[in-house]
Amino acid sequence: MRKAMDWMLKQQIKDADPKLNGLYGLPLEDSDEWIYNHAIATMAMSELLLLSHDKIKLAKPVENSTKWCLRAQNPGYGWKYGYQAGRNDTSVTGWMVLALKTSKVCALSRYIKIKSKDFQPAFDGALKWFESCTSERSGICGYETPGDEGSRLQGRYPEPYPYSKDLSCMTAVSVLCRIFAGEKTSSDAIKSGAAVLMEEIPRWRPQEGKRKSKINLYYWYYATYAMFQIGGSKWREWNEAMIEALVRNQRVGGCEDGSWDPVGEWGIAGGRVYNTAIGAMTLEVYYRFARAGN
Repeated sequence: MRKAMDWMLKQQIKDADPKLNGLYGLPLEDSDEWIYNHAIATMAMSELLLLSHDKIKLAKPVENSTKWCLRAQNPGYGWKYGYQAGRNDTSVTGWMVLALKTSKVCALSRYIKIKSKDFQPAFDGALKWFESCTSERSGICGYETPGDEGSRLQGRYPEPYPYSKDLSCMTAVSVLCRIFAGEKTSSDAIKSGAAVLMEEIPRWRPQEGKRKSKINLYYWYYATYAMFQIGGSKWREWNEAMIEALVRNQRVGGCEDGSWDPVGEWGIAGGRVYNTAIGAMTLEVYYRFARAGN
């Protein structure tokens, strides 16, 4: 952990340019992943600050990376692939909300010098984006437009394309992040979004011939967090299915011990490390954030 922390700190940029200062790693012209990397790094380093209490090494880096997230948002809206990119998408906006939710706890704990009220405009903008991208008829939140199916791995997955396009990963992102941004779980949008998620509870069903895969750990991660926040009988049903899908299909023995196979829509792109990381984070849902009090 110490080596990982030191490596992460070395990747953070110190620069007079506000588009760069605090960013984890230089933006890559031929890649969009760098903004995801920064959001996830901010979340991870914020958690490390909260758990380690190491203000000397971590307070300023977390403060700087958090300020970058706040500056990079499209004014009054969400985030996309860039600094105030002028476009928005639910996926990037979701990771930014998770990062800011965690770093806000650092602010409330007085580990970083950012006022807690300074986070609200960012959350309000995210809520505005989720609202604009959610279909009133179906309750499905799209990736860039209301109810769209989301992005695809171009040329990376054989036909038929995974069943994940028949469910709504972005609705899971929207439901969780609406809650974290301050919307009440009793709102119509969250209720309709939760109903969409409950139509597709986790099932470990790989692709076989023309039968589509139902495995999508990205969807399970966000939806598990969302259903935990909602609680009640829906959460109990979801939780039982999630444990059945994940725990029973974790590798046991050999060099792959403890991992999950790189299957499913995004697992084929991220590989075994990605699927294992997001699978582990899904199983940590009970310990990370307390349920919202509404």
